[in-house]
Amino acid sequence: MGVRVVEIWGGDLTLGASGVGAEAALAACAQRIDQARAGVSEDGALLAQRLFDLLPRTQAGRRAADARRFVAQALNQTDETAVPPALVTLPGAIGDEAVDFLAAQKGVDGAYGLADSFLAFSGLDIELANDGRPVSELGQMVVHDLVVKGRGGIGFAGLSHGPPTMGIGEQVACVGENAAVGLMAAAMMADGMVVGSSNVVMAGAAGPYEPAYQGVAVTRAVGALAADEIWEALSGGMRVAQRLKTAGILTAGVLTLKGRGRVVGPVEADRLLRFGVSEWR
Repeated sequence: MGVRVVEIWGGDLTLGASGVGAEAALAACAQRIDQARAGVSEDGALLAQRLFDLLPRTQAGRRAADARRFVAQALNQTDETAVPPALVTLPGAIGDEAVDFLAAQKGVDGAYGLADSFLAFSGLDIELANDGRPVSELGQMVVHDLVVKGRGGIGFAGLSHGPPTMGIGEQVACVGENAAVGLMAAAMMADGMVVGSSNVVMAGAAGPYEPAYQGVAVTRAVGALAADEIWEALSGGMRVAQRLKTAGILTAGVLTLKGRGRVVGPVEADRLLRFGVSEWR
């Protein structure tokens, strides 16, 4: 298994590939990402707009916009403000493009792309990604009982991962057809975990996602919560998850908050105990 770390929009991407052609494929992929960097940066400003009708320059930018439209259409959502901005999916779209490129190269048996907010994989068991930067235990749990040889992706959201959120979930993971779709779905689940509590601190967004959240308050910190508030937030996230699953967007998902969690799809709820989390049915 060959591994290479490259810089992408929003952070670092760990690429891995297996097979006799892995090293050559990784070098070519890294060069391709570097050549597209300027265009992707320009696309980032465009994708920060909360519009469905966008035409980015790069393949990754177009993929990010397509993922947002796909999720919105599957949910029959026409309100552009009700869906997270396409910028949220940009890192996952870059990872998807990289994995598709790697998987198409001669002598490559399997590939993955791993960053803070997503895991994209093709043709291998995702636990092999531990050769590079460890896949989070949450990510491994989500796919433990799924057949993940083939093409897929996991998006991570909530206060511990990825883009800003208007909800209070600590860790949210969603398995989708690719990383961009999984990331958009996870962001929507995280945003659905809201509760009216004075112990939730909201403020403006900061960091690379700030342009997409101008005038929008996002969660910065969560203090002590009553049991019914935790239940309310988890239930809100699960309502979104069930809609995503019914629409065929989500294969499996997990939400956690304050030592409690919920699962959707073929995931063993008992595995939540590994994180000090018990399922709350």
